[in-house]
Amino acid sequence: MSMTPSTTRATGLTPKRFTTLLAADTRNAGRDPTLIFGIVMSILPTILIPPFRDAINGWARGLFAIPDLVLWASPMLMTLPAILIGWITGFLFLEDRDEATLLAIDITPFGKGAYLQYRTVATILVAFVISVVNGFVFTPHLGPALILFMALLVALFAVSMAFVFPALARNKVEGLALTKVVNLFSIAPLLALVPSLWRYLAAPVPSFWIGELINPASRPGLPLWAILVLGLLTHMALVVWLYRFTLRRAG
Repeated sequence: MSMTPSTTRATGLTPKRFTTLLAADTRNAGRDPTLIFGIVMSILPTILIPPFRDAINGWARGLFAIPDLVLWASPMLMTLPAILIGWITGFLFLEDRDEATLLAIDITPFGKGAYLQYRTVATILVAFVISVVNGFVFTPHLGPALILFMALLVALFAVSMAFVFPALARNKVEGLALTKVVNLFSIAPLLALVPSLWRYLAAPVPSFWIGELINPASRPGLPLWAILVLGLLTHMALVVWLYRFTLRRAG
């Protein structure tokens, strides 16, 4: 008896397949100098800034009268790794599409749906781990609970950045051009530093809420519960929309 499509794809993404695909992606990324650069840059601030934090803050305090420059820059420091991780995932996806790997996957029991699930989970896990470490390094004032929540937002932001490329770019050449636009999202969290309520004009941009949550300045704004809810909803909405759009264009 022949198996129906629903039966053949019932297994979907399993832990064994997840680790196998993750190992393959690691090898592929390790062969591409551009992707290696992205990986290094995503963790470089975490390594370099802590030993020199006092010196950086002392320099900024004397030159610009800013008491804690690293804290004020932390919204960008939190989102930059997410953009880089998403960029790496997105370009691996474009490479798979350029080489017709996705067409081959789509006729297997695994299916492109499970493959997209793998990409989503892998990106979330990597971005979440880096963001938790960065949270304790750059924004310890938030406390463990809010750092974990912020890491979740950053991880969702990384996924949305990953799906921007296969959703909007047809190949790696267009992906490189799109990179310049995507980089602008690293500025959005800094808009949350504006003391005026006019900053909420940037509220539709999900990464804005990461900066709003960090909030190193005392200024009028929404209560914490509203920031948490709106931040989660905007990130989830963008991820779901881009996921569905990418799934339609995956082949």
